[in-house]
Parts: sequence; structure tokens; C-alpha cells
Amino acid sequence: MQHILVPVDLSEISETVVRQGICLAQSGLSKIHLLHVLPPTNYSPNNIDRKLLRAEIAKELRAERRELSALADTIRRERIPVFPYHARGIASNTIISESRRIHASYIVMGTHQHGSVYRMLLGGTGSRVQHAASCPVILVPPEHRQDTSFLPQLDSRERSEAETGRQQN
Repeated sequence: MQHILVPVDLSEISETVVRQGICLAQSGLSKIHLLHVLPPTNYSPNNIDRKLLRAEIAKELRAERRELSALADTIRRERIPVFPYHARGIASNTIISESRRIHASYIVMGTHQHGSVYRMLLGGTGSRVQHAASCPVILVPPEHRQDTSFLPQLDSRERSEAETGRQQN
């Protein structure tokens, strides 16, 4: 059983990233771990009403849970086991630790096309994950067209076996 970690930031590229995760999962018996990383909790300034701040954070979290649930439903419609969850922390560190925790076979994640100066000074989550991961990382650019030619092709017997295995789980 392969474990595919699909971290999403719930931006416009998230659905494309999920579709790539689905394509990879369909090439064999796989489970998708759909992760949304929340930023670390920071101390709030004294001039902000903490009760109001908590209410706003709760409202935002409910909206993010709905979005993550909708992405998970997309995966379920393909009859692929999916485990959606949130984790809090620095995105790259959290993705790496989660990939190790679940023994990920692959990480499929989106990238945002920042300029070369930005990448040189700050780097990006995708590049940090790619350098630190202990499994292959597939980076999906924003303008990605669903090219699945890089994925292993299953013959009809292998596809049938994979489907039967998914239905039994």
C-alpha cells in the first residue's frame, strides 16, 4: 500500500494538485493523506479584542474545514481512500514531519511561481520540502495541464486488481 501525502493550501491550485494525487493513486493501490497546514498560533497584540480574534479564527477554520472536506469528496468519488486533516506549524517542516510519520511513498504538492529574487532570498515551501523529503516530491505548477504520461501505466489486469483492493478496504 502506497501512502501519498497531498498537502494543499486551499488556493486556486489545490484542486489541480488533488487531481494529480488522484492520478498517481490510480496507478496502484494507494491511500491519499490530504493535509492542510495551518500557520503557527501567534501571540495576539494587546490592542486587539481577543474574544473577537478567537471568533474570527474559528470562523476561518470552519471555512477551511469545508474546503478540505470538498477536496476529500473529490478523491472519494474516485473510490480512493482519503484521510483529510489539519496540522498546525511551519508549512515545510510540518509537511516533512507528516511525510515521515505516515511513511509517504510520494508527496504531491503545488507551487506558486514567485520570481527568482523571491526564491533566492526566501526560498519556497516546495523547494524546502523537495530538499528535505525522504521520498519523491512531485511539484505541480499553477498552469499545470493534467499530463499523466510520467505515471506508470497499468494493464487491464493490474488495474482490475488495484480496483478490487480498493473496494475491499
